Amino acid sequence: MLKVKDIIGKPVVASDSGERIETVVAPIFDRSENCLLGFLVDEAGWFSNPKVLPLYLVQSIQTDAIIIPWKESIAPASDYATIHDILEQNNSLNSDHILTNEDRDLYFDENTGDIENSEAIALHL
Repeated sequence: MLKVKDIIGKPVVASDSGERIETVVAPIFDRSENCLLGFLVDEAGWFSNPKVLPLYLVQSIQTDAIIIPWKESIAPASDYATIHDILEQNNSLNSDHILTNEDRDLYFDENTGDIENSEAIALHL
């Protein structure tokens, strides 16, 4: 299990080029499925779509970076219907919004995205 807050601010690196592509801004959490779907890596501007990295495209999460297969793993949120809908509903969580009733962080399974101790989530939106 990995701590969600530890992912925020990590660089995203493409394994095919070694290039640093983006930095994780916030997790994208699906409350109805109780899982982490991916990461917001670039917030939208006035006329742009936010860029996201779906969890299933992550090759590995290292202590110093998130590794993806290629640069194109990061795409506009509109390319991923579920993620786009969640962002439209303003359900993405940033580090200021992730708390539990015991002031512990949330943990997730890096392979499935399943959240541990989700019943303890208290959102301050």
